[in-house]
Amino acid sequence: MTEQKLFACKTAFPTEIFEEILDNFTNEKRALRSCSLVDTTFCGICQRRLFRNVNLCEPEDASRFVNILKMRPHLGEYVRQLGIYDYADVESGWSYWRYKNALPSLLRHLNRVRRIDLDGNDKDWEDMPPKLQEDFIRFFQSHSLLSIFLSNVLNFPLSALSGTASLRKLSLNNISWEASLPPSNKTRSHFPALKLDTLVLRLNEIPKSASSTPISQSINLSNLRRLSLSTSNASCINGCLQRCGNALEDLYIFTSAPTVSTFHYNGRTTSLVQSHRSGSSVSLEQLSGLKTLALRTTLRSTFGSVQGGLRYMTSFPWLIDLLQTLPPYPSNSLSNIIIHLRANFRTPEQLHEVDWSDFAAALTSKNLARLCHIEFRLWTPEYFDFLEVVDAFRASAPLCKLMDKGLLSIQSDTKTASDVAWW
Repeated sequence: MTEQKLFACKTAFPTEIFEEILDNFTNEKRALRSCSLVDTTFCGICQRRLFRNVNLCEPEDASRFVNILKMRPHLGEYVRQLGIYDYADVESGWSYWRYKNALPSLLRHLNRVRRIDLDGNDKDWEDMPPKLQEDFIRFFQSHSLLSIFLSNVLNFPLSALSGTASLRKLSLNNISWEASLPPSNKTRSHFPALKLDTLVLRLNEIPKSASSTPISQSINLSNLRRLSLSTSNASCINGCLQRCGNALEDLYIFTSAPTVSTFHYNGRTTSLVQSHRSGSSVSLEQLSGLKTLALRTTLRSTFGSVQGGLRYMTSFPWLIDLLQTLPPYPSNSLSNIIIHLRANFRTPEQLHEVDWSDFAAALTSKNLARLCHIEFRLWTPEYFDFLEVVDAFRASAPLCKLMDKGLLSIQSDTKTASDVAWW
C-alpha cells in the first residue's frame, strides 16, 4: 500500500527546468521537434519556440500552414514574427496573386504577431486584389504589431500605415511611394501621424522629383529616437533631418553618390567642394540630443569621356558640410562618431589628387576627432602599393595624428586585372 501511494504522489518537474533544457536547442529545429515527442510538457514549450518565427517563401508554404492552423488554431497565438517572401521570377506570375488564396485566411488566424516582413519582389501594390489590400491594412493596425519591414514594393500607400498605434519600428527597403496619394483630411484627423521609435529608409532608386513630404505626412519624425537613411537622394535626407527633433539619439546616414562633377587633372578638389556647398541645406545643429552619428559615404572616381578632365562621382564634400554643422565638443551630446569612407581608384595619382585638408579641418576645428572612429576602405587594382595609400593619409598632419591614435584604420581590397577591365 505504501508503495502504491508513493507512485501516486509522483511530482512533476517545474516548467522552468524544461525551459532551461530547451534553451540549448533554440536554433536547432530538428532537436526541438524531437523533444516535442518526448513529453506533453515538452510538446507545448517546443511548439511555442518552433512557431515563434514563421517564414513563408512559396504559396504552398502558406497553404500548408493555414491547414495546420485550421486544425490547431492555438498555434497561431505562438507566432511572433511573420515573413512573407516570393523569390519567383517574372514568368511565374505576380507575387501577391500567387499568395492570394492563402493569405486572407492566414492573416485572420494570426493576432499576436509583433513583427512582419513583407517582400513584394518589385511588384506594384495596386496589383494586389483589393480584398487582400484591406486584409493587410487591417493586419498592420493590429495592436500587437511592433515592427513592420517592407521591401521591394512599388507604389505603396503610406496612408495604409495610419492607425497603427502600437507600431514602434518601420523599415522601408526599396519602396516607391511617389504615386501614392496622401490620406484625406478626414482620414488624417482620425488616424494621426505615426509615433515611431525607429525609422529605417533604404531607397536605392528614387526619382529626383521625389521628396520626404509623404514620409513627413504619415510619420511624426520629431519623436524618433533612431533614424537610418540609405539613399542617394539628397532632398529626401535633408527633408527628414529638418523634421527630426531633440529626441533623436542615433543617426545613421549611408549615401552613395548624390552628385557628379568634373575637375581637371591639374586642378584641386577645393573647387569641387565649393561647387557642392552652394546647394547644401543639411544641418545637424537642431539635434541637440544626438549621441551616436554613423556616416558611410563613397569617394569614387572613374575615367569618363569629359574633355580635359576626370568624371568624378562623390558624396565626400556633402559629408564634410554635414560635419561642419555639428556643435563643437563638449557642448554637443555626442559620444560616438563612426565614419566609413569607400573609394575606387584606378591609379595612384587619383588618390593623391584628393585634398583631405577640409575633412581634417572639419574634425579638428570643433574638437570632434576624439569622438571618431574612421574606417577607410579602398578598392584598388592589384598593382597598387598599399604604402602609397598610407602615405596619402599621412600627408595630412591631422589625419596622421588620427592614425597614430588608432582612430583611423585603412583597409585595401585589391582587384584582379579582369576586375579592372570593367571597373
